Amino acid sequence: PSQETIRWIYSVGFSEDTSTIVSMYSVDGETVSLVNPVKIVPQVETWLSDLTEQMKLTLQELVVQCVNEHRKGSASPTKYPCQVLSVAEHILFTERCEEALKGGDLNGYLLELEGQLDSYTSTDISPTGPEDRDAIVLQIKLRSLILDLVHMLDVVKMLANGGVNSIGDWLWQKQLRFYLVNNKVIMRMCDTEV
Repeated sequence: PSQETIRWIYSVGFSEDTSTIVSMYSVDGETVSLVNPVKIVPQVETWLSDLTEQMKLTLQELVVQCVNEHRKGSASPTKYPCQVLSVAEHILFTERCEEALKGGDLNGYLLELEGQLDSYTSTDISPTGPEDRDAIVLQIKLRSLILDLVHMLDVVKMLANGGVNSIGDWLWQKQLRFYLVNNKVIMRMCDTEV
């Protein structure tokens, strides 16, 4: 595995007997329990490769859970790591934006996003001190979501100002769009899909 693949991991947590890796930690203090523990073996490349695969599997499952909870209106930012929240928000943005394009209601969606931004920016999460890691991590998540939301607002404004009313329009197709297809995250831009 490349360093790029596992750069999110600042450190790992071990089982009580230290024979397996059971969780991973970000530099910001987020903790994510792995779906499947990774057995530590003498061959570093083997367990590092397993860790990479388990990290991907775990994050993928968390994105699916987060999107489903958002759709039900019950997703909690404290439950998910920042990158999962961000990917889930991008998936939901793509869905809602395409619904608005098909329904001819970009201005209504713009008002919805502006309300969401007002809600995020009016939320006060003040840590009681440097040891209040939960509040600090929640602040980081909220800042990230606000930055994503500002970009999403810009996209919707650009689409509305451009008179876009179809998901096939170039102004929409040139955007990086996120989809959840068969519980897998798919990114599309123009004719490219990853």
